[in-house]
Amino acid sequence: MSVAAGIEQAQALLAADGSRLVVLEEAADRVHFRLDLESAECADCVLPAAHLTTVVAGVMREATGNPQFAVQIDDPRTEP
Repeated sequence: MSVAAGIEQAQALLAADGSRLVVLEEAADRVHFRLDLESAECADCVLPAAHLTTVVAGVMREATGNPQFAVQIDDPRTEP
């Protein structure tokens, strides 16, 4: 698969909760997302930040075949 396919899969995971992963930066070996909770009915129901990063990184690593693929997620729930 590809980076684009991984991004689509990761975004689909969160769509059920009404949240979105917005791509801020994309490269062959990394992607930087911003978590958008504006449409989420329950922001606290979305996976906790640390777990979310782990899950999305797993999706991206599987999709790209790169076990070192890096994922960064700016999560408003963890920002001051």
